[in-house]
Amino acid sequence: MVSSVRSAVHLERDDDFAGRYRVIRELASGGMAAVYQVLDTKTDRLRALKLMLPELAQDADLRGRFLDEASVVGRVRSDHIVEVVDAGIDGETPFLVMELLVGEDLGSKLTGQGEALEAAYVTEALRQLALGLDKVHEEGVVHRDLKPENIFATQRDDGSLCIKILDFGIAKVVSHLATLSTTRSLGTPLYMSPEQLRGEGTVDPSSDLYALGHVAFTLLVGKPYWFEEARRATSVFSFVNRVLDGVDEPASERARRFDAELPSTFDAWFSRSTHPDPTERYETAEAQVAALADVLAGRAVAAPPEPSTAPPVETEPARPRWPFVAVVCAVLGLAGALAFSARRSESTSTADRSTATASASVASAASAAPDPDPVTSPGSAAASAGPPPTASARAAEEARPPAPAPGPARPPPPRPAPPVATSPPPAPSAYDPLDEL
Repeated sequence: MVSSVRSAVHLERDDDFAGRYRVIRELASGGMAAVYQVLDTKTDRLRALKLMLPELAQDADLRGRFLDEASVVGRVRSDHIVEVVDAGIDGETPFLVMELLVGEDLGSKLTGQGEALEAAYVTEALRQLALGLDKVHEEGVVHRDLKPENIFATQRDDGSLCIKILDFGIAKVVSHLATLSTTRSLGTPLYMSPEQLRGEGTVDPSSDLYALGHVAFTLLVGKPYWFEEARRATSVFSFVNRVLDGVDEPASERARRFDAELPSTFDAWFSRSTHPDPTERYETAEAQVAALADVLAGRAVAAPPEPSTAPPVETEPARPRWPFVAVVCAVLGLAGALAFSARRSESTSTADRSTATASASVASAASAAPDPDPVTSPGSAAASAGPPPTASARAAEEARPPAPAPGPARPPPPRPAPPVATSPPPAPSAYDPLDEL
């Protein structure tokens, strides 16, 4: 018998489920599902039965994703993935039947211990988690809800630690939920990657590696990195916006404020693990945890690249260089134009006095370097022949910009003063070098 009370699945002791599983007791209940210890009457083995909540089960797409994920995880062979032995829909209730684990999840272990876990224990637990996580990633599955509560610590027959990853069967279902109450009950924003929080469709295994970085901090420090931000947040939306701003305080400094110690080498590892660009994170969970073992032993790892929002290396603004280049080009262009005017004056006996004066200025400036053209150089000198102007007339002529030479229309050259040995004529007061751009 399955009853729904206040959106929660409820089974009583000795109830029969799906004609095969006899209920013994309830193990846990949360925002996504309820879990019961049951007896498989066909094999006489104890199992864990997980039932999807009724309000989620009403969505056909969510039901399909629930079962699809279970079938994918069922194909993975790993000591660190919970074995799924049965899945289906009984009436309107999707269910999973898994191996029954004896132990506790790491979230409960942290709460019960009241302090951070030992570094050696964390390293071994995450090493085993990485082995299972990489195998699932090879199958194209992203967990999307990796957190201490979904990492279960049990024991092998010889008493050694064995880590199991929980909730792969409903991982993708979590990413499709949008209600505030569900998000709060799962607590996933504490460990979710920025691309998940933004709702991007490109979530891949690197999102799980981002979560793994935050899980490591939580286990080693005793509190999540975002503990203070979550406590101060007035809503889940304000908290998510803060998380999207990224990690801005070195992990070791924040750990000290939480009365815990992390080596300074941990900072580079954490920065890479939680890098805003997924391509800059570690390639595999195994490589990530191997690097963690190094930093906890005091060995440094390579620092991550700076985010793409970092300021450019160039410190001098680019724009001020353009006026300088423009002025140089303008000077060269003006000198060429004046030289062209001088050559035109050789064959034009009616050229006015201003053109002759400008040509003479260019000829005197070029006297230090002989013109390689034997025809042009004598012509420039001859163009200056004639009665010299008075001093006042010369000053007036030099104060005026040169008149354009007759001939075919050409684009007007830039107008800064030419670099001649004598004092150049002043530029017009309205001249702005930026006009050259």
